[in-house]
Amino acid sequence: MIRRALRRLPLVLACLALAAPVHAQDQLAALTTAQVLNVRTGPSETYDIIAGLPYGTPVALHARSADGFWLLVEGIGAYGWVSAYYVQPGPGVSFDALPVSTETVAPGSAPPAQSPQPPAAAPAGSAVTTTALRLRAGPGEDHDTIAVLPGGAALTPGETSADGYWVRVTTPEGLSGWVSTCCVAEGSAPDEAGDAAPDDMAQALWRLGAPAWAVNQDFYSIGARTREIYLSGLAMGRNPRAFSKFGDCNSRTVFFLSQFDRGQYNLGPYQHLQPTIDHFAGSFARESMTVWGGGTSWMVFDSLWANTAYCGPDETPVACEFRLHNPGFAVIGFGTKEMGHTQLFTESLRALVEYAINAGVVPILSTKADSLEGEGQYNNDIIRQVAAEYGVPLLEWGKIAAALPGDGLWEDGHHLGWFPPYYNDSRAYYTGHSARNLAVLITLDAVWRGAMQ
Repeated sequence: MIRRALRRLPLVLACLALAAPVHAQDQLAALTTAQVLNVRTGPSETYDIIAGLPYGTPVALHARSADGFWLLVEGIGAYGWVSAYYVQPGPGVSFDALPVSTETVAPGSAPPAQSPQPPAAAPAGSAVTTTALRLRAGPGEDHDTIAVLPGGAALTPGETSADGYWVRVTTPEGLSGWVSTCCVAEGSAPDEAGDAAPDDMAQALWRLGAPAWAVNQDFYSIGARTREIYLSGLAMGRNPRAFSKFGDCNSRTVFFLSQFDRGQYNLGPYQHLQPTIDHFAGSFARESMTVWGGGTSWMVFDSLWANTAYCGPDETPVACEFRLHNPGFAVIGFGTKEMGHTQLFTESLRALVEYAINAGVVPILSTKADSLEGEGQYNNDIIRQVAAEYGVPLLEWGKIAAALPGDGLWEDGHHLGWFPPYYNDSRAYYTGHSARNLAVLITLDAVWRGAMQ
């Protein structure tokens, strides 16, 4: 439903812009593009400056001057006139659709009061699936599948299993069974008319000035064999609530994912990912036995690189990691230090993926941001090839990074830039580590839920 709403967003915004003036409670439909944009009491440079809006501030549009050179806007507590030259309209928004005004405002003035429409309340005791979901005869994956419910299906919830992972539900057609609590949310299924309204998440991302990758979320594939490997792991006793990390300096705990365990984050528009953080609690900040500065894929099979404080004599790092943490999933991010070793990297990555599959661990491969191996990023092609060969999940982090300033890297060309994972701040979407952390979290969420289906 989210993706369908996102695809419709430009059309919806265009219709809104043509139909009526854009008011603050309707949408924040534009962004400032000046380093600091002066807010004035009237539509001319002769009027006094009453405030300044920093670059990237989302603003609501209220009116325009007769010549179209000035806009009456509202943003972060300021209300007044700004130059239209330094305002970027949202998708489908036309400044020409705004009413013409000659209003002058006093410092500290508030925009005209509007009468917001209260949101429709969900029926009591209603729920909706957030993705396609198996309806089972009992509370567990060992029970038969009764039906496959589509995303957005209305449900009436009942009792919850003792472990909290399953809930008994009834469909409007009278089917009764159990579904995973991972993919059920309180509320009701939107009808087609209601679905035409812009999605709250899409609006929030637009207000933040988030890039296309964060909006479209089309940078991962779940993999054809994911569920098969996941079920195999469950039969072996793997922990479906744990994942391991494999990688180099960019995967070290201080920067990579750990803030999700430490509470040092703000999900912003991605509040729906909190259950995934809760589900995998303890894995984000854990020190992995298979992450090193300068780490390579072949090091995981060399006992010389094992941490002797935790690993047994002659135990390889990968064997040690799987023994200690018993994960159901593994996030694998190698390739930076394998430049010039194409065949060795290919063979080692294949061996690691095969080892994980045979151990009942779902390997999630990730491309990389740097180009240390030269133009073409052929190591990323190897990663894509191996993911396709084994039918395992793939995160296209390299393609996301290519759209970031400086590829998301420091000047050295391989270390990622740092910004904390505060996704209520637009900078988090344009900086290496914070963008990668979000992309991994989104992918982990999708792979986990896909495996559960």
